[in-house]
Amino acid sequence: KLLKQLARTLSEDLGKDFDLIWGFGQVGLMGDVADGFKDSGAKCYGYGLWEFNESECNDINNCDPMATMMYSESEDCIYHTNGGIADRTYDMIKDCDAILVLPCGMGGLLELSMAYVLKQSKLMMSKPIVIINAYGYFDLLKDWIDQCSYSPFGTMSHSTKYMSWIRPELYTRERLAKIVKEELSC
Repeated sequence: KLLKQLARTLSEDLGKDFDLIWGFGQVGLMGDVADGFKDSGAKCYGYGLWEFNESECNDINNCDPMATMMYSESEDCIYHTNGGIADRTYDMIKDCDAILVLPCGMGGLLELSMAYVLKQSKLMMSKPIVIINAYGYFDLLKDWIDQCSYSPFGTMSHSTKYMSWIRPELYTRERLAKIVKEELSC
């Protein structure tokens, strides 16, 4: 409940200054985030996926959208598809100005991973990645990234060089919104 409230209030505050590109899901916090952005007057651009069941459909162009996983369409949300999940995730990252990550599941982790790799490989250096580490949700991920930084698989200080980590419970609503806006505008 606390995470849903955080997602909603932060998105209402950010929606006054930013629009939203999102994966169009209603699972987890994304539906709450989209509602907050829309309620504050922002535009929401949903990048959806198509369901593909090989036993029922041999042509992706003839398959139905995953209605049960997708947020309902409205005039403020655009259903966008372009290939599979990797293409969709790349398009979302390419089309946005910054990446904001709230506590999430595997889909959000995939999006964060792709943004991180694109930034690390200097394909999108100018886009900030801001992680809302509410109640230590991403502490183990940060530790793992730091561990990789000192291993043969990475270089030092990846987690701070490529991403900003914010603990929202340390700030008032107004201060949190200001800090996140500043980080997203870098």
